[in-house]
Amino acid sequence: MEPELIISGNPIDYELTELLGERAADFIVLCFDGVQFNQFGTPYDTPRQRESTESLVRLLNSKNKKESMWPEMWKNWAGEIRKQYGLPAESTAEDFRPVVSYKIKRVCFGRSENLHCAIRLFGELADRIKTWGVRKCEDGKHMVEIVTADGRPMMNSGDELPLTICKVVRRMLKSSQNDQVLPLAAKGKDHE
Repeated sequence: MEPELIISGNPIDYELTELLGERAADFIVLCFDGVQFNQFGTPYDTPRQRESTESLVRLLNSKNKKESMWPEMWKNWAGEIRKQYGLPAESTAEDFRPVVSYKIKRVCFGRSENLHCAIRLFGELADRIKTWGVRKCEDGKHMVEIVTADGRPMMNSGDELPLTICKVVRRMLKSSQNDQVLPLAAKGKDHE
């Protein structure tokens, strides 16, 4: 059975990842009653790791006292499990017996959610950008302006600065991508 794929983050971050020639990463996450157990490791999704995780899940779900790994899991992680799942301090491995499963979690840089990651785009793309500027307008919105290396101005405004930066950078990357596929005659004499 193919595990559920969870895509975390904003779609624009995945689009930027692709436009920048990067790749998202897939990790295996362990879940109790369908909710990711945050404190457990998250290995990269590989055939070997999936096989290992499937074995672990089977042993954690086993009701056979000799085979079950749930008591050992509980012993090692009880404090974290109680905290995350809101269990009383006196709960035992018998009191909380979730259905254990795993999912695949896809992640990429959260540029649209983190200002420092969004601002880094200007440095990463310095060879394609002549100038850039950010300002806050009277209406409270943020204005981001880029002048590309070939002199084309691009602007975007929005409420959230990181997302606004990402939108104008996406536009610039798509614009330069489109320019690369146009035949020389369509670009005009300046580009011959």
